[in-house]
Amino acid sequence: MSLEDLDWIPLQSQITYTDLQGNQYIRVICKKQELTRDQDEVHKGAKAEVLANFVQVQNANLVLNGKLVF
Repeated sequence: MSLEDLDWIPLQSQITYTDLQGNQYIRVICKKQELTRDQDEVHKGAKAEVLANFVQVQNANLVLNGKLVF
């Protein structure tokens, strides 16, 4: 199976937290994310601010790990 054959991908987010009494919990959220190949649909749903923040974090990590030099 190739990437072109995929119609969806599984996503999972794990959130850990401690309540006011000190009890620790984990919340697992699972989602089946549909994929699209329609560029207009992708651009319409894109959140530029979220993408820009992601790029900034990735660049900072590259600099910190010595993999990106200015």
